[in-house]
Amino acid sequence: MDRYLARLCWSEGNWVRPLGGAFGSSYVDENGFGFEEWVNRQNLKVGNRRYAFVQGVSRAQSRLQGTEIGLDLFSISPDGNASIVFQLRRARVLSHEEAVDATRQLRRRGWFKTMRDEVASFGGSTGVFQGRSAEQAIVNISFLPSDLRASARPISSQAVSGRTRFQLYRIDRMEPRALEGSSRKKRTSASRKPLRKEAAELLLLENQMQNELHVLLEAQFGARNVARERERADLTVLGARGRCRYLIEVKSQRVPRLALREALGQVLEYAFYPGRKSLYDNAKLVVVGPSPADEACRGYVETLNENFGLKVSYRHYEPGSDMFVL
Repeated sequence: MDRYLARLCWSEGNWVRPLGGAFGSSYVDENGFGFEEWVNRQNLKVGNRRYAFVQGVSRAQSRLQGTEIGLDLFSISPDGNASIVFQLRRARVLSHEEAVDATRQLRRRGWFKTMRDEVASFGGSTGVFQGRSAEQAIVNISFLPSDLRASARPISSQAVSGRTRFQLYRIDRMEPRALEGSSRKKRTSASRKPLRKEAAELLLLENQMQNELHVLLEAQFGARNVARERERADLTVLGARGRCRYLIEVKSQRVPRLALREALGQVLEYAFYPGRKSLYDNAKLVVVGPSPADEACRGYVETLNENFGLKVSYRHYEPGSDMFVL
């Protein structure tokens, strides 16, 4: 099986969803987003396979259709640093017919509306989701979820040189050490590390927590009453007539105070920003972190609820424990 290096457009949303600020290709410049920004969307799937779009694959699709390939996916940050952001152990390159069929199935599952709403939220162009444009395939590979692994490995300027176009580059034809990080001493400023190791580890832990909590909540409330990435929230538990019962934001910060700091702005926006309040009017806002709340954290949350009339709580979930009850 051949393995390729391929460039992704930059994504401020960690390739889970577009948030604006993407750049790297003429399509992105024109529309404000790239379909590659959903590469890491875990529930973008049909059956047991996830689907995604990689621009480099589209240029070789007719030649590689029906085959399996490996992919090292890199991106270049706004400050010019390149990193391998994902490694895909095995992916099937879809034929045109398979890609169109998968797109139709995703549309029937409501993905066009989800994508359109996410793009519209920051003013991106939504024309591709309408009219005849909506008949075009928006995926070109499929893979098992376990075959995609997030990474944050810097790669050398030698590896990127001459390979910044959105096409596939055979790794076995590159210099043996080309994908290793540059040996040149780098400055330690955080601005020189687009995806620092610590940040990548926190993101992986957050994804793990979200995945496990999704399963546990489905067991408690039923699969039909638990939604993921609904109106941008990590998890929501629905009650009568589809109204939100719990709105949950998952944070991997080990210090509860920091988890609350990161999450509160998000959950308050989701609950009370104009156009959303009717959906979340009676919802309880839940922040989940990997460490138990201390006395100061409990007092802080109590003060917020008493002084501002909120319904916020902090819950502890230890990743891998399979123990969580709302």
